[in-house]
Amino acid sequence: MSTKISKIQTIIANELQLLERIILNKNQSDSELANQVCSHLLLSNGKRIRPMVVILSALATGYQSEENLHLDLGCIVELIHTATLLHDDVIDNSDRRRHQQTAHTIWGNTASILSGDLLYAKAFTMIAAINNTDVMTILSEATEKIVEGELEHLQCKRKINTSKLTYLNVIGAKTAKLFSVSAELGALLTGQTRYMNAMREFGHHLGIIFQIMDDILDINATETLGKPRGQDVLEGKPTLPLIIAYNKSSPEDQANIAERFADPETTLENLMPYIEATNAIDEALKEAHAASLLAENCLNVLPDTPYKQALYDLLTFAINRGH
Repeated sequence: MSTKISKIQTIIANELQLLERIILNKNQSDSELANQVCSHLLLSNGKRIRPMVVILSALATGYQSEENLHLDLGCIVELIHTATLLHDDVIDNSDRRRHQQTAHTIWGNTASILSGDLLYAKAFTMIAAINNTDVMTILSEATEKIVEGELEHLQCKRKINTSKLTYLNVIGAKTAKLFSVSAELGALLTGQTRYMNAMREFGHHLGIIFQIMDDILDINATETLGKPRGQDVLEGKPTLPLIIAYNKSSPEDQANIAERFADPETTLENLMPYIEATNAIDEALKEAHAASLLAENCLNVLPDTPYKQALYDLLTFAINRGH
């Protein structure tokens, strides 16, 4: 695991230990099948990045309370995130995640979808218990946006002429939104609007970086985030490097790319000549670095603390990660 992540985990080790206890407790269900399906992903080797963002945002903006609301909020966003993954793997018919079989390939689509629904329900039960209108509003609207982003993403399937603006809107909803609210919720606990606005923007840019790097890793890495290389092409997802390759190609090559991308039998290797000829990976990486600069600027409002430095370190991890 990255030394940057290990350093961050050390800074908030006590919080992460308590977080795991809360997650383990909330994972309990009267349904044995649900326990098996949810545990398969929820208790796997995920890095807990989104809960870490909640915790670091809260501590960096001065939150201090024995109520540990930042940990409850961290659990909530992890439950929501895991629910979306269970649903996504069914939608995309993915067979690998985090270096293991996806839940739907073991227990079936229905069990995976219903278990995802259960995690959503558990998350909103926790939200109701917090009894904070702002928390309820932020998370309800975020969940709505995430689903809308997924639906818009479906509309883009096998459409290589998807614009970069549409791509950014889609990933801003389906990926970056949960990062954004994670950072915003942590700052919400201190009640200072300037921190909330800054952290909301920080989380958005961090989420954009994570998705762009996922796109690049799907092409570049010998081993990606626990799924086969080139999976995005097989699933017909117009990722940023593919969009850039298409946009920078000649009209003749664009026609060839579009024809190939529309074919479910097309693999990444079929499109690599176009990706390499247009330096699409480097161009996509520039977009990630631009988002990183914007995210760094958002942190200027924060007082200097180890937690602020940890947020900087999280940006470095996001843009340099190899898995």
